[in-house]
Amino acid sequence: HTLFPYTTLFRSALTPTFGDTFKASLIDLIVIGVASTVIVFVVDALLKLSGYAITQKFQMTFVIFMVVMVLYMSIMESGKMSATLGKKASGLFIIKR
Repeated sequence: HTLFPYTTLFRSALTPTFGDTFKASLIDLIVIGVASTVIVFVVDALLKLSGYAITQKFQMTFVIFMVVMVLYMSIMESGKMSATLGKKASGLFIIKR
C-alpha cells in the first residue's frame, strides 16, 4: 500500500475544475448583469415620474453592476448559504480553514 499525505489527498479531492469555476462565474455574471439592468430601468422609470431621467444608462448600469457585484458576493457567500447561485449550481462552496 502506498500512503498519500493527507494534504495531497485533501487538495486533490477539493480542487474545482476549470469548467466548474467558469460555469459558476458565468451564471453569477448573468445574475448580476440582469439585476443591475433591472435596477437601472426601475430607477429610471421612477425618476421619469418626477420629471427626471437617466440619460447615460450604459454608464449607470456599469456603476450599479460594480455595487451589486460586491454586495451579491459578500451577502451570498456569508452565513448559511456559503455560495453564490453560480457556485451552488456548479456544486462549489466556500469554506474557511
